[in-house]
Amino acid sequence: MQQMTFEIDGDGIATVSWDMPGRSMNVLSSDSLAEFKQAIERIASDDAVKGAVITSGKDSFLAGADLMMVEQTAKGPKAGQTREERAQELLDGELIGFNKMLRVLETCGKPVAAAINGTALGGGL
Repeated sequence: MQQMTFEIDGDGIATVSWDMPGRSMNVLSSDSLAEFKQAIERIASDDAVKGAVITSGKDSFLAGADLMMVEQTAKGPKAGQTREERAQELLDGELIGFNKMLRVLETCGKPVAAAINGTALGGGL
């Protein structure tokens, strides 16, 4: 993982710390969502993990979505693609995927807390 650290203490509590290198604030990007998914899957499946805390290694927790990612998703249909197909692609993509990841945390049967420091905008809230 490049943007998150994952540590398990002696009591089985995992700490996931989000700290995007080269940025003053963490944002939801394709890469950070992929790493967050890995962390969530490990929390849910690793029997050594009894609970988890998700936090930020920066002064702020999360500034929301990466505007470059938003720009890409806001573009109209691709060549040969209908508006409905584009809408479905967006729904099935990263935005709904993020919701599904959070649902895995909600239903994994382990206590999970977010230690939100500083700013928490958009999906960070």
